[in-house]
Formats: sequence, structure tokens, C-alpha cells
Amino acid sequence: MACNKGVICQSYGEYEHSAIKGFMMNNNGVEICANKGSQARAVFEGEVTSIAISQLAEN
Repeated sequence: MACNKGVICQSYGEYEHSAIKGFMMNNNGVEICANKGSQARAVFEGEVTSIAISQLAEN
């Protein structure tokens, strides 16, 4: 997934939860944080499966 301007805020794969030490989580995709209204698109073979808007982004 790509957008005009954005940063990878969560990589693919297993990672430790930021607030619960020792609690492992798994991300099946890549999370890209961008400004509200940015367009998302697949840049390689594949598809954009979801777009979520964080409440933090609206504050």
C-alpha cells in the first residue's frame, strides 16, 4: 500500500505490544500512517484490504 505522503507506523510480522511487556502480537500487513484524506493504493501485485481512521488522527 502506498500513499502520497505517509510513514510505516507498524511493520509486518511479530512485535511486542508497546504497553504490555512480554505480550507479543502479529501484524499480517503493514500499517501506514498518513493525513486524513490521503489516497491509498497497491503499488505491487496485491490489494489494499482495509483503511482505518484512528480517533487520535482526528484530535
